[in-house]
Amino acid sequence: MNGVGDIRSCDMPCSSSAPANNVPAPVRKRRFSSAKIQPTRVKKVMQSDEEIGRMVASVPVAIGRAMEHFAEKLLEA
Repeated sequence: MNGVGDIRSCDMPCSSSAPANNVPAPVRKRRFSSAKIQPTRVKKVMQSDEEIGRMVASVPVAIGRAMEHFAEKLLEA
């Protein structure tokens, strides 16, 4: 044969996307794993107001952290 369809001619697996060193891919952590108040819920509440338009993804995170800080300070008093 000419080697095009010959299975015996290739020493490695034919899939080119397989890594050569067999190291598993790193597991992605959740983006906001330490947040007690979920940014998605904050965003839903903020978007329920007609005056609030589009916002950067970091805004609900910052608002959530500020709410957590406020709740901690309120409970300390």
